[in-house]
Amino acid sequence: MKNWFVENLNFIIITIILPLIGWFGSKKYFQDRELKSKDIENDSGISEVLHKNLNLYQRMLDDIEERYEDKLAKRDIDIENLENKVESLDTEIILLEEEISDLETKISKLKAKIKKLDNNV
Repeated sequence: MKNWFVENLNFIIITIILPLIGWFGSKKYFQDRELKSKDIENDSGISEVLHKNLNLYQRMLDDIEERYEDKLAKRDIDIENLENKVESLDTEIILLEEEISDLETKISKLKAKIKKLDNNV
């Protein structure tokens, strides 16, 4: 038996052991390759999610900016309207003060006439 084993050692190595080594080696190679492809898929999936999140945040920032620009524009219009109203009220105050002054002058003249009439009676 020992003799047979020694005589057929080359045959055993070539037909059984070398294919097993090759099978284990290729299995490891293909497992590593599959892991790398899964890592690449995960990386691309992660980068896609990041890209979508960045787009979402950008849209949110753009929306916030647009809303605040609209609010600022409305407030600018409101401020301008209020400034115009203040100017018209200032003009109205000046006109009313002039009218009060004129009425005070007329009252003074009427008081003077009343005094004269009282003195003449």
